[in-house]
Amino acid sequence: MANAMVIGMIILMVCCLSSSAAAGSYFGGVIPGTLPELAKLISKSVEDGTCPEDEDQKKRIVEAAQKDFEDAFDPLGQYEDIKLAEAKGLCNPSSSGAGEEEKEEEKEDPTPFTVSLGRTDKMCGGAYIKKTDAWALAPESGGKKEFDTPEYKSWVEKAQEECVAEDSDCKFVTVWNDAGWRGYKADQCTTFVDKPMAMTFGAGEDRTTDISTKVFDDPFNRSLGKTKAMCAGEHFHETGAWALTNGDNSGGTKEVDTAEYMGWVKDAQSACIDYSNDCKFVTVWNDAGWRGYKAGECSEVIPDDRTTTFGAGYNRLADMSGTPFKSE
Repeated sequence: MANAMVIGMIILMVCCLSSSAAAGSYFGGVIPGTLPELAKLISKSVEDGTCPEDEDQKKRIVEAAQKDFEDAFDPLGQYEDIKLAEAKGLCNPSSSGAGEEEKEEEKEDPTPFTVSLGRTDKMCGGAYIKKTDAWALAPESGGKKEFDTPEYKSWVEKAQEECVAEDSDCKFVTVWNDAGWRGYKADQCTTFVDKPMAMTFGAGEDRTTDISTKVFDDPFNRSLGKTKAMCAGEHFHETGAWALTNGDNSGGTKEVDTAEYMGWVKDAQSACIDYSNDCKFVTVWNDAGWRGYKAGECSEVIPDDRTTTFGAGYNRLADMSGTPFKSE
């Protein structure tokens, strides 16, 4: 214990002398002070890598170390083993020594990333910065991974890194259990839609933000749609009835002002983006079928009592209610 205390005193003596212009005057005489007090100061300063700010405390430590050096330290024969440059780096936070590097490392990632921060079985409902196929993050030979595995966690971290490299405004990533992923900006993730076998996480500065229970205040609503109308232009994708219920027609058709129908609309917007990031409009039928359109294909609409037409992708929040009907 005495040995450790004296070593600590020498370390602090070196560092504190280096950080004070007045240190040369400290060797004029011993300042009164108890060793228990000094021991506490030494222990704390060595532990957190800082010299005392108070000049009197510095003085007392240096003087006590000088006083005790001859009869307490030198007989141990270890003075030559002390690397004074390293000691200086350990104690003096203004130097470029090891102590500063260790402190920087501690500050680098104060909040560790865990998979529990993500939203399970959900993906962002808007367009995306980047979309990959399966196995983009790992070879297919390794197979699919459960969300709670180290492998899946490493995929998420890799996706977060690659998304920010793709676009510095990346704020969310959705990562599938087959090592595929998508990245989104903040305005592309204003709602979540169901997506089994995937989780969504923050990215960039928000990579350690807990979104596991996040509920968006989604500004999308039924009033944005053009009722009883479908786009007059050419569609790039079309489904049959009940596509949005996986073929289940037991629930029957739905009125366009019902919650069930609006759920179909959001699913159609998401599905349309799955087919093409250029999707800009969807027309959704009351029997859970839909069509997708690209830009320029919905400047006009034609009547259809069974449908409503909405924006999609980047255009998801567009107000379509005033879209004119095509003239005969």
